[in-house]
Amino acid sequence: MIKIDRLQDFPADTNMPSPHFMLFVASDFTAVSDELATSFVRQAIAKGAIWISFWGPDADRMHDRFDEVRTEIDPLEQDEDGVLMASSHDDFFADRFWFFLFATRPAPKYIETCHSRLAVAVGAPKWFSEMHRYLAEPHMLDDITTKHLVEETGPYAPPADDPDESGASV
Repeated sequence: MIKIDRLQDFPADTNMPSPHFMLFVASDFTAVSDELATSFVRQAIAKGAIWISFWGPDADRMHDRFDEVRTEIDPLEQDEDGVLMASSHDDFFADRFWFFLFATRPAPKYIETCHSRLAVAVGAPKWFSEMHRYLAEPHMLDDITTKHLVEETGPYAPPADDPDESGASV
């Protein structure tokens, strides 16, 4: 986990313990030029990032730059085999960070060489503090994510026509 002031301050050497890693970047991307966005994506992939998640305002534009770079690198690469990414500007920070920590997996061709994750907070000390807190107490993410899910969809209620889910004996 690192905190940098600007996207262009991403370190030249990430000192990752495995050749490939999964990357989460929290930032306000609205002031990032397309050239800088493209450069950052190229640099991250060159350093070994094989799964990238961008979170924050204008994260979808970072996703677009990622798609362009990935197509330049290998136009025939398929999602299930290659470098993957996700972006979000409207998910709660805790939900996206939980997803990064617990639900992401490298593509099959990287299983043997990807054993690391790197979370980067750009310019916002609050996001770095939240990352640190959630890594120290990961159960907090479960509590927050569950709360957000209930707020969005309501409490879980098993379908009435599914006896296995309702607890009724079969």
